[in-house]
Amino acid sequence: DNNWPPSLNHLSNTAIEWDATQLGLRSFPRTCPRVCDAHSMEQRCLDQLARAHSLHPALFDITASSAAESASAASNKQYIVVLYNNEFHNYEDVIRIVRRVDGCTSKQATLFAVIVNRDGRTPLLTNLTLQIAAQKAARVSQSPGSRHLVRPLRAAVMEQGVYAMENFFVSVLRWLERLATRVLPLRPLVCNALIGRFLISTEASRSASPILPPADMMLENSLLWHIFHRLTLSHRGVRKTASRLIASVLLQEPYHRRIFAIEF
Repeated sequence: DNNWPPSLNHLSNTAIEWDATQLGLRSFPRTCPRVCDAHSMEQRCLDQLARAHSLHPALFDITASSAAESASAASNKQYIVVLYNNEFHNYEDVIRIVRRVDGCTSKQATLFAVIVNRDGRTPLLTNLTLQIAAQKAARVSQSPGSRHLVRPLRAAVMEQGVYAMENFFVSVLRWLERLATRVLPLRPLVCNALIGRFLISTEASRSASPILPPADMMLENSLLWHIFHRLTLSHRGVRKTASRLIASVLLQEPYHRRIFAIEF
């Protein structure tokens, strides 16, 4: 099926040009939108929620229109403020801004900064309404720092279910790495799954399937293709996990290493 796996553009690593177009902008820096007021934060969250609902309506029953117009949905505390890592701020900047917005202690703000640097992002505030979360995220991005004029801190508003789904995806990649490194007979199967080749169930299709050379093994819509297609737009946690999975699993099999070398 050419429609599987589904597109991942409902996640927070959506192409910045696409999101900028939705907000009526030409472009903005990768670390943070140029217009980072509360309205823009709220609109970005609603667009992300609409894409999630269109792809997974059973998982995400809240649409963008219901979240924006329904009074009960507006008062629903299902939104979080997520702080992302960037390479343009030091620990002191992050700690100072987090303490100003969150009102936490210096020790707690330091822990936030460490987690952001390690995992690429962290939930800063939870159990908020959409409007309050958008205001808090805007304060993070608009708070002055020593490098504020170069790159403001990137914060985003996310629905809790979308954030949980993204974390689940990263956890699956970590689980695949541990499984393939500890159970070596499964490593070729995991490699085939990454490049989009799965076990064919019917006897007729098995006998008719040819033995493909390495150059023809990679499928365009495979999981590995999606990972590399959006790798530079992903946060640090996804990039680290995907890189470890490729290095410890895919590159350990000689045949699949040739596939990787030909394609990438």
